[in-house]
Order: sequence, then structure tokens, then C-alpha cells
Amino acid sequence: MNTPDATPETLRPANSIFEDIPKLRKEAQPKIILKSVSTNIPVAKPRADVFFRVHSNLDFAFEATMVKVSDGNDYYYVHGGMQSHETLFGRTRQFTLFLTSIWPGGALMFWPVSAEANPRFQPTRTAQIAAQLARREWVQLSWDDGLRNYRVVTTDGIKTEPTWPHDLDLAKLGELLKLAFPSDRIIDNENHPYVRQLRGLAD
Repeated sequence: MNTPDATPETLRPANSIFEDIPKLRKEAQPKIILKSVSTNIPVAKPRADVFFRVHSNLDFAFEATMVKVSDGNDYYYVHGGMQSHETLFGRTRQFTLFLTSIWPGGALMFWPVSAEANPRFQPTRTAQIAAQLARREWVQLSWDDGLRNYRVVTTDGIKTEPTWPHDLDLAKLGELLKLAFPSDRIIDNENHPYVRQLRGLAD
């Protein structure tokens, strides 16, 4: 009977793996690629302590009729005939929702900027200018009580480009908007809870 020339793999000591370093290094390369999955997309102005960029392709900016709740940073998207509903008269505004990437961290959000043409309110105009500037530069936006306006700051210190969804197209934009506006944030009929609240109707 012939004796095997080598020890069977099952009988070799576990630390014998270190006898073939090139093979071990090759096997150590990651085989799994992890993808971050967005589960929530805020609709808000970027915080004053971060920098941000908006997507340079304006195809990914979305015009929206919305109501902003006066005592918070909550927005309702107003759809269809509800845009002219008497209960919402004077409450709706036109916004451009800019797809925005935040530094540090790379989180995505939609920044609603007034779509008013030639606004007389200077902070509105400043926000519009900042949104255009952020298409090509990292921008920080903070409120200055002394100026009664936003202070706009840019930086050359951030060397990375924003990370956008690799498959970004109009269909993907629609998916992101669904995350930003779950069903309870869409006003499409007069029985929406917020509209009923404005009408003084109890649930």
C-alpha cells in the first residue's frame, strides 16, 4: 500500500495556512461588496455645521408645490386639484427640491429652495444663489442675526466629490422622492389629516 506523500487537508494543523502567504493574501481580498440602502431622505435645509453640494444636473431638481408647517421643518407635498383647494389658499408655495449630498458622511437629502422669481426677501435670494453655487463647490449656509440674512461660505479643503447613487436616473429620482414623501406627507384629497385639521374637523 502506498503511503500518501502529503498530509490530508483535514489532518493539517490550522496554523499551516501561514505556510503559503501569497495564497493567503489573495484569499483575504473581500469577496462581498456592500451597498448602502437609503431608507429615509430628509426634506430640509442643510444644517449650519455641514458643507453640501447639489447635483449639477438640473434634471434631478424637482419642482414641487408644498406646504411648510409653520412651527417646524415639516413639508407636505400638494398634488393635483388640492393645489387650488380653498383650505390651502395662501399656504402653498413653489419650491425647487435640490438633490443634495452632505459632507461629512455623504448622506442624501432634498433641499427645498423657493422657486420664486426675483424674490424681494433677501434671504430667499441668497438661498437661491447658494443652491446654484453648490452645483460646483462645497457650500455652507448659516444664519447671521446681524445681517438678517444667510452667510454663504465655500471651501477648497474638501477634496472628494459628492457620492451620488450610481444608477441615478429619473426612475431612481422617483424612488428617492417616495422615501422623502411617504403617503402621509402627500396631500391629494381634502380628507388628509392636515387638511382636516385646517378645517377644524375632529378625527
